[in-house]
Amino acid sequence: MGISFLWAIILGLGILLFPETPKYAFRGHEAKRTMVRPLGVSEHHYKVEKELFEALDAEHAGSKPRWYEMFTRPRMAYRTILGVVLQALQQLTGANFFLLLRDDRVRSYRS
Repeated sequence: MGISFLWAIILGLGILLFPETPKYAFRGHEAKRTMVRPLGVSEHHYKVEKELFEALDAEHAGSKPRWYEMFTRPRMAYRTILGVVLQALQQLTGANFFLLLRDDRVRSYRS
């Protein structure tokens, strides 16, 4: 159980230290700075300007999604139900049970 805390700490620090995505950072130069770092270009480069314009255009063109659209949009009900069923079947296969008894099996093979 102790090693799982290590992964949680790494994930928590990553969330705190990584910058916001450009989608949520459309506040002046903050989005440009976020886009410049992985591209390795200046803030006034045409790629940055083009992607920023496309993202803003797409943001304004679409409407705000509603929670019920995950069932009413084309094939979204199928995808949502498939995800829920796959997760339920994964739990019902007993993967946690096998992982729990793995140490006992390894010990029994050694002796």
